[in-house]
Amino acid sequence: MDAFSEWQLCVSVTLTVLFLMVLLHLLDRQTELSSRTEFLWQTKLSSEEEGVDTMRGINKILLENILPAHVAEHYLLAVRGAPSSHAVRLTN
Repeated sequence: MDAFSEWQLCVSVTLTVLFLMVLLHLLDRQTELSSRTEFLWQTKLSSEEEGVDTMRGINKILLENILPAHVAEHYLLAVRGAPSSHAVRLTN
């Protein structure tokens, strides 16, 4: 082998390794970003679920303060099981 082909092989290997390093780095950053986004989403979801549970408890206490406990319980179960108005499909 002459010096030019050795140099060309060295450059080719170096560029290939450099390309692989950059590719792996980009994949690592993408994985890190998606993991962080999922973690933040899960944290936000759990705090919103806590807020919903708190509001449900407050609503139950307020209803039981106004209505008898068995009537409030019946009302809360009826409201929770009823389909929402935008989910009902109408047919002609």
